[in-house]
Amino acid sequence: MTQSLDLVPPPEQVFRVRVSYAQRIIHLAGELDIATVPLLHDAVTTLLEAATAPITLDLSDLTFIDSQGLDLIERIRLEQQRRGTALLLAGVGERIQYVFTVAGLGELFTRTR
Repeated sequence: MTQSLDLVPPPEQVFRVRVSYAQRIIHLAGELDIATVPLLHDAVTTLLEAATAPITLDLSDLTFIDSQGLDLIERIRLEQQRRGTALLLAGVGERIQYVFTVAGLGELFTRTR
């Protein structure tokens, strides 16, 4: 049985988190900013509590990320590293990659397709 969880913010926010527990993939859509970071934090916390294994963030539908979003993703990466596993990024578009690069995080993450 495949479980998934959809976390949706209030209608005025354009952001969606979809979690596939079996595959340990978190798909982000919309804008990851100070208002929506708690949704991603909740999803990651659930996966971290379940097991020590790689987590993949699918950013293919992410349209915006601010410093709060970058900070959370970096903290997730560091926690995964501390646990001896990885945070993988998938579907990183040019605009999002540019933000990671400008923030000095461009080379710190393992990317998948």
